[in-house]
Amino acid sequence: MYQKSILVGRCTKEGELKYIQGSGMAVYENSIAIDRGYGDKKQTDFFNFKLFGKTAENTSNFIGKGSLIMLEGGFQNRSWDKQNGTKGYATDFVGNLIKFLDSKKNGANNGESGHMFEPNFTPQGLDSKGFQAIDDDDIPF
Repeated sequence: MYQKSILVGRCTKEGELKYIQGSGMAVYENSIAIDRGYGDKKQTDFFNFKLFGKTAENTSNFIGKGSLIMLEGGFQNRSWDKQNGTKGYATDFVGNLIKFLDSKKNGANNGESGHMFEPNFTPQGLDSKGFQAIDDDDIPF
């Protein structure tokens, strides 16, 4: 059996980066809000997600509350024994790939975070339509 899901939505809070005792593996935890429907019928679903390793560390540096992201991964169920003797259950989304779809931490969020994206590169020598002349000898065919 195989499971693959893609979620696109906005982070609901500042995420939390932790390290697993013993292994030192990085774990990033956050939740994502995803709208469905439209107008008066619009509803929002919330999903907790986790990322591991270098992906977790990098993500913690570049996204924050309100960041638009795309996650690829799958859902996992977990259970535990509560202190009152009952079982607790949760379903988490475990991502193996994340794409940052906006640059929330570039200062547009009124300085809520100190992490910044690098400014976009703007090439020199372009005409008014965004094209640059090249020599016929530079064309490989």
